[in-house]
Amino acid sequence: MNSKEGIITFTKSFLPYGWMGNMAGIYDGKPLTIEYDNKIWKTSENLFQAMRFSDTGIQGLIRKENGYNGKKVAKRFKDDMTVKPLSEQDVRNMIKCVLLKVEQHPNLKKMLIETGEKIIIEDVTQRIGGTGMFWGSAKLNQHWIGHNVLGHVWMFVRDDIQSQTGYYGMDEDDFIEYIFDRILYTEN
Repeated sequence: MNSKEGIITFTKSFLPYGWMGNMAGIYDGKPLTIEYDNKIWKTSENLFQAMRFSDTGIQGLIRKENGYNGKKVAKRFKDDMTVKPLSEQDVRNMIKCVLLKVEQHPNLKKMLIETGEKIIIEDVTQRIGGTGMFWGSAKLNQHWIGHNVLGHVWMFVRDDIQSQTGYYGMDEDDFIEYIFDRILYTEN
């Protein structure tokens, strides 16, 4: 955490605020499983990856794995995806996963509220490739670059929980429009 800048960053699940990462399967010795559609998912990443498919067989293969290996299974079947990665529906699915995570783990909800109005950033400085700069940001030359969509999702969920007109003060449709019109396609 960099409190001087009013920024909270998260990277690996075992580091401070790592519970915000989709790969986090355990926090404070307790599993961070998610129940969705009468099934238990080991991590929010597994559920998120499975939501990209309509094929229940592929979803089952993803569900059996941990977060990282679930992502690898999803990549093996990328031609069968029914939700395009990095699309509006993909972001909606991420919002759903984060909401489920905090609803089913009240301690995380409390910790999220305790972040106040700080900016939340998924720090991908050590892994810039792939979709890292879409979901997170990297600090280069003392500046954050990248879209940080997951950080924005966490801040949106925090606002939603607090029912405030905070950083976003909008419903999910307006938030998706904000992400795609202002964050992804506007030059800074």
